[in-house]
Amino acid sequence: MKRNMTAILTLTAIIVVATPHFAAAQSSFDLSPVTSAGDTFLSWLKTFAKIVLSVGLIIAGLMAAGNRLSWMWPLMIAIGAFFAFGGSKLIDELATWFS
Repeated sequence: MKRNMTAILTLTAIIVVATPHFAAAQSSFDLSPVTSAGDTFLSWLKTFAKIVLSVGLIIAGLMAAGNRLSWMWPLMIAIGAFFAFGGSKLIDELATWFS
């Protein structure tokens, strides 16, 4: 048991000492193409989500108006849209309040 504990502590010490060297070696990579691709994908995803959300809200509103669905559904969809698309601004605003 003591031998295993010594091996674990030695391995942990090696990892802790070697990790900053690996992090420093990786800082020379140019990640701008990956960042650009990620930004493009997120832009496309937000556009797609806005279309799906708009259609869903219209359908839920029409169904609620026709008494086929509770009015709570369109309300919850609208609240979900507020938090989904305005969430980052809401977090930034809360961070400024508490800092």
